[in-house]
Amino acid sequence: MSTEQVILNKDTHDNIVDMMKSVDTENRVVALNCIENVDFNKNLTYILLLRKQGEASASEWKEHAPNTSKMLTGIGINLDSSLTWKQVLEILIKRKTPAEDIQFYLDRFAGHLFTSIKGLGYDFIDTLEIKVKVNTEHGEQSRTISESV
Repeated sequence: MSTEQVILNKDTHDNIVDMMKSVDTENRVVALNCIENVDFNKNLTYILLLRKQGEASASEWKEHAPNTSKMLTGIGINLDSSLTWKQVLEILIKRKTPAEDIQFYLDRFAGHLFTSIKGLGYDFIDTLEIKVKVNTEHGEQSRTISESV
């Protein structure tokens, strides 16, 4: 599989996250092989979010996506510990990620906040609107997310 065959976008990201959360080891291996076969720099946002949101272990990353694991380690990611939302954003800003990738990150972060709030027992909330703003070299990036139950 060449690096040009696999293109990460919203849909492929969501599919790979689902595969990485699977109890089936084979699904996680296929997901990590997909990640291994993309251009690291062009897909950094998706790779970081897959590391954050997926449930593949550090040893699975190292075995099935060894080059990607080395690249992640090279930018300061410790595969043996949890990657925080803040760390992801700091890396994206430091590496001057395109504005649309920052927006994708903000979408995922806002969705995480919504799920977390619901998980705390605030299940009486029908709709939640979250506005997230960050300053990047592209200027202020913001995203308002409205989630409904």
